[in-house]
Amino acid sequence: MPLKQCTNKDGVKGWSWGNGGCIVGKDAKKKAIKVGIKVEGPEKFAEIMKSDAECVVALTEFIEDENTTLEGANAALDVLGVDPIQRMAVIARKAALTKNISEI
Repeated sequence: MPLKQCTNKDGVKGWSWGNGGCIVGKDAKKKAIKVGIKVEGPEKFAEIMKSDAECVVALTEFIEDENTTLEGANAALDVLGVDPIQRMAVIARKAALTKNISEI
């Protein structure tokens, strides 16, 4: 799986996309997902992520993360192939939680 846990040279656990550098810190997993989108391109990234249950879990966590923007959540929902009604429910819930209704 291209999205994987890693340990950097200082022994700190983090996340990486493929054999790329180990990203550590608060948003490491989110940053590694963003690297994957840039490296693979949106279509290939979607294929890779859909083919692995662990990747689906990672995308779900990405969507639910309070620091993920509505735009980022929407892109992840695209990758997961969520139907429009479910998408609206997820985005509305996320917007309400972040009090960002104007972005819907």
